Amino acid sequence: MNELPDLMVELRQLQPLYALLSPHPGLRAELEQRWGLERVAPNDARRLSTEQVVGMNECLLAHGLPHVPAELASRVDDSAGEGLLYFARSCATLREALAELLWRQSGWLPWAVLSLSEEGGELFLRMHPRAAAPPLGLLMYWEGTWAWMLGLLRVCLPGESVALDASVMTPDSPCPGQLAGLMGLPVRFGASCFEMRLRPELLDMPLPGANPALRQTLSVCFDLLELYLPTPPRMRLRAQVRTSLRQAAHGADLGLEPVAQQLGRSPASLRRQLQAEGCSFSATLQAHRQGLAFEAVVEQGQALELIAPQLGYAGAPALTRAARKWWGAGPLQLREDFLRLQALGGLSDWACPLRLPSLNPAEQGPDMAALTYALGTACLQGFAAPAEEASTQGLAQDLCAARSWLRRDRHEPWPVGPLADPARMAQPQGWAALGASLLWRLVGRDYAAWLERQPTASWPQLLEWERAHFGLSRVDAAALLLARWGLPGTQLEAFRAQPIPTPVPFSS
Repeated sequence: MNELPDLMVELRQLQPLYALLSPHPGLRAELEQRWGLERVAPNDARRLSTEQVVGMNECLLAHGLPHVPAELASRVDDSAGEGLLYFARSCATLREALAELLWRQSGWLPWAVLSLSEEGGELFLRMHPRAAAPPLGLLMYWEGTWAWMLGLLRVCLPGESVALDASVMTPDSPCPGQLAGLMGLPVRFGASCFEMRLRPELLDMPLPGANPALRQTLSVCFDLLELYLPTPPRMRLRAQVRTSLRQAAHGADLGLEPVAQQLGRSPASLRRQLQAEGCSFSATLQAHRQGLAFEAVVEQGQALELIAPQLGYAGAPALTRAARKWWGAGPLQLREDFLRLQALGGLSDWACPLRLPSLNPAEQGPDMAALTYALGTACLQGFAAPAEEASTQGLAQDLCAARSWLRRDRHEPWPVGPLADPARMAQPQGWAALGASLLWRLVGRDYAAWLERQPTASWPQLLEWERAHFGLSRVDAAALLLARWGLPGTQLEAFRAQPIPTPVPFSS
């Protein structure tokens, strides 16, 4: 069972089983005693292991109940999954909703690959589980997931027969009509993947629950959940690898083999399981080295000769070359910029992205939109970098505060496109406004007052005046912050060199 995915099944989601099993008290007792079923409160977040879920499903099948997971999926509250149903139906069209679900599938569907394809004028939605040779109990779980997916589409377009038919990977059922009745359409068993044939004409039909403001707010919340939760269950192994890397005494302990041995896995098994979580050992190691180097060299001022062996580099020259690739500048330059930034305020949490907008004065007014744009652009691009993890601290504690901030009436929508759109990400004006936000936070209202006193100037002149008065410009501050977050060095280098034709209004 070691190669099976880590399912996220909470006991509170299984409470309808008690009503379903009321005619089968013996079976209910077996599930409780052997597989961990338990009556719990609605706020109880305890989860069952994959082994328990698989065993419970196979026990139900042995007692003539093959489609209980699909039955449970039809009874799940709409708020399950951090509001994913609300988010999907708030999109303008079904095409838009499916695009969002496909784009964010690594978050809500980490153990499978979801795809949408048009073939011969017909539209197919498919789900390919990552696990090889899954046991029957796991196929039953995925059958329930597929029934839930159909329910999600029906939430988007209530009253419409969104799908024409469905296929599932579970073998021929002793009660085939039961699943067809639950899903409300013909079902084929024993397929090579889970599949739904959709009605193409519905793709561009307006959704009755379309709500741009709700979609924007929920979109940002999903971004925050994806980026800032400390250790989501689906990332458990990745978190273990990061912990092992942090505990390594020397660079020789940073290889795949010593880490796999410490975690009780073979190197091949560790590599496969990390791939199932959407990452790789090399990317995790790179993120560890980059974060540790920034902390040790830039923030603490440790000598390159001392930190290089701890990161697995032969010496200071090799680490310097890696640092230039990470940050688009030499480590000594970043150290000097950090000391100038520290002299302005010395805040220990200067790099926490959720604190930047929350501490700006409310009377900032229209500039909040520009800063929100900057924050969204920089955060999304920064965390999409090959360095897959931001090493800033305090992010989990700020999640609730960030949600509150996102719900404020004065919050402007985040006008950021998908990560695959470089034109929307590489906005130097937005990143410069992000640096101005950091200076505002460290200097306070005096920064805005100083800006108001400056005559009209060209962009290079304004940056030079900022450097002369504060020690560094908003571009310097933004580049330092984005380097801390893991933005690729090539983009940081381009950002530093790119001329910005008009100043970004920061204070009016």
